[in-house]
Amino acid sequence: MSAKPLRIGSIGAARITVTAVSDPAQETGDALVAVAARDPERARAYADTHGWQDVAATYDELLARPDVDLVYIGLPNALHAQWAVRALKAGKSVLLEKPFAANLDEFDQVAEVLRDSSGWLWEAWHYRFHPLFGDLLAQVGAGRLGRITGLDVHMHMPEPAEDDPRWSFDLAGGALMDVGCYALHASQRLAEALGQGLDSDGLAPGRVRRASADVWRLDHRVDQRVTAELSFGELPVHIEASMADDVLEAGGGEHGDGFDFSITVHGERGTARVPRFLMPEVDDRVIITDDAGEHITHAGTRHTYAYQLDAVRAEHAANQRDGDELARSREVMRLIDEVYRATGLPLRAGILDTASA
Repeated sequence: MSAKPLRIGSIGAARITVTAVSDPAQETGDALVAVAARDPERARAYADTHGWQDVAATYDELLARPDVDLVYIGLPNALHAQWAVRALKAGKSVLLEKPFAANLDEFDQVAEVLRDSSGWLWEAWHYRFHPLFGDLLAQVGAGRLGRITGLDVHMHMPEPAEDDPRWSFDLAGGALMDVGCYALHASQRLAEALGQGLDSDGLAPGRVRRASADVWRLDHRVDQRVTAELSFGELPVHIEASMADDVLEAGGGEHGDGFDFSITVHGERGTARVPRFLMPEVDDRVIITDDAGEHITHAGTRHTYAYQLDAVRAEHAANQRDGDELARSREVMRLIDEVYRATGLPLRAGILDTASA
């Protein structure tokens, strides 16, 4: 371990917290100090089951603890910005589940607070820390495929239960918010690596050319599937995000689990495909197909979230404040709003009031 263990507190006791923090911390050696939930009894049961040392009676009590360095926020989307601001104002650093906020205006409010905070914030783009994505960037950037002609990113998953907060408009739900944001972030990183449409800071802003959405049967403000065509400089990008795809129902898909989290890069001399860029623990291949045939490399099946904790620990110890990554997060938030506008769906509503947060 390159730095002393992180002392982690969790706001929320959701399933994602187990995957993102509880389980990987057992491997990385970081300390699961305390967890808070709306129901303290539920928090106690959660702590006992998943290895947390203590329980805080309220979210604010957790933020006041001097033995917590990093606060993980895995609440429903609409609550991300509110509790990120409270944590930053308490002087804590934050590992914030994606998406960063409900909309761009709310993002900018959080970023303003972040500038004056002694803590820092990492948006949980966990896949970016795994060697798999780095291998893809390296192989595509090396020119093996010739001129890059296009990019496809698919984010398909089985349908959540009807009472899942990801279906709630008031909680900033929808397929684009839940899984589509990954497609936008990955597209931006690939465009940047390819030098497509870079701005003066070396980042790659995108443009939404067209988008369409299938709405959820119980709330027509909520997208169950979004398809969008974008461009980053001269690079055309096609993304699909779905939380209810008939083709990939449970038991379907390449691995029989109903998920398709894939990236395909098209070039004049071939393609590069990563079947599970978000889940290399299931499939860690980078597949290059060209005139010479098919060539496969493996990046390793260690979990992305373990790599993420390692990276956050090192950056936290070094007091590193990555403004470029913050700018990438802002661009993703901007594109989310633009895609929703292009589909005709309303933007997700923000609830943040920084004066009272």
